[in-house]
Amino acid sequence: MPYETETTLTIEEAKALAKNYLMKMSKGIWIYVIVADFLFLAAGIFYLSSGKIYMTAIMFLAMAFLPVMVVILTLSRSTREWKSNKLVQNAVYRFRFHESKFDVETPNGKAEVEYGKLFRILETKDHFYLFISKNQAYSVIKGNCSPELVAFLHDKS
Repeated sequence: MPYETETTLTIEEAKALAKNYLMKMSKGIWIYVIVADFLFLAAGIFYLSSGKIYMTAIMFLAMAFLPVMVVILTLSRSTREWKSNKLVQNAVYRFRFHESKFDVETPNGKAEVEYGKLFRILETKDHFYLFISKNQAYSVIKGNCSPELVAFLHDKS
């Protein structure tokens, strides 16, 4: 102990973080999408019963298109944000994990974070995301970690 790894913040990493945040942590957004889809469905059924096939098709297409648009807009926003911030583009984040905290060193500075002060640790197939707030996270690529570090972070999540 301690365990060490690093992550390079590429555009792909930024998109993966945005996608995983949207799919696993954004329940509020998905509640809005479900409510809107229910309203599109109700309107579509109403138009169908009224014999307005064109409006029925529009409502059903809107119902299908809304979740896709949410994902597309989220990924395009993360791309724009990444491109606008020269400080993080391809920055290498070096992590050192201890029993009660981790240290992270970037080209712009250093931080020390206690696990108990994290908002959440999200584990996916390929990453651990160490959320320091609801909208900010450090990305740890599992492929860059030793099996011991993966087990350690899994126990922390």
